[in-house]
Amino acid sequence: MIKMGFNLVPLYRDTGIMIQNDGIVKFEGKCTIGSGSSISVSHKGMLSFGKRFGASAEFHLACYNEVVFRDNVLIGYECLMMDNDMHSLKYVNGGG
Repeated sequence: MIKMGFNLVPLYRDTGIMIQNDGIVKFEGKCTIGSGSSISVSHKGMLSFGKRFGASAEFHLACYNEVVFRDNVLIGYECLMMDNDMHSLKYVNGGG
């Protein structure tokens, strides 16, 4: 069963969940994600949740390439996880 955006922690308002999925999201088993959370998967991103994944309120995830959560993962409230820092680098040829 997959449950997302419900109020797990009474300290937080019940604001649901925001999901932007332009890539692939795979669920291997039970997954629960609390209210106020957001998940963003880019067009080339691959996000995988193993068996028995749980994240509390205000869980934020940005997947640009690949993020894999194995089995039996629990994440507390107000956590941010990213596989990219969203900053590009510019390589400049030239002297010293």
